[in-house]
Amino acid sequence: MIRFRHRPLHPSCAIPRRGRILLCVAAAWLAPAGLHAQAAPAPAPPAARAEADAAASARSAPLSAPMPMDPAVRTGTLANGLRYWIRANAEPADRAELRLVVNAGSVLEDSTQRGLAHLVEHMAFNGTRRFPRQKIVSYLESVGMRFGPDVNAYTSFDETVYMLTLPTDTASVMETGLDILVDW
Repeated sequence: MIRFRHRPLHPSCAIPRRGRILLCVAAAWLAPAGLHAQAAPAPAPPAARAEADAAASARSAPLSAPMPMDPAVRTGTLANGLRYWIRANAEPADRAELRLVVNAGSVLEDSTQRGLAHLVEHMAFNGTRRFPRQKIVSYLESVGMRFGPDVNAYTSFDETVYMLTLPTDTASVMETGLDILVDW
């Protein structure tokens, strides 16, 4: 059994022992964040100001209004109807995150199809015509990606999402990653 000190850890923690630790941790966490007088913060860089402006406009918009788009995101629709969103990020460095979001989840299945979207998600990693058997996972691991953290998928109520995190140091890796998404 773990025993805690009987006396309070901080003078403001004059409460019963059970909640004392949590409250003291919260007080210690909040204190540096601005409960005491501090100097004025430095002006925000332009990107941070743009994000703050977008957040402010989102807070003042009526609930029926469409959600404002991040100005750093480029969107479009390909001739085949595929919609895309592209945003440059500094982190993780030298990596591109590719996601294929499919409008197929458990809520869209009828009683004879229960679990089918999830099964298809798992089978996608077992191979395609261009990447038979375990070639997808083998290739991605050969370029430094790990199955799980960098290569993964999930199925929810209304969507199935395939995720690839790829190194951006060679164009051929990106092309192959896009080929994998096309096959899925």
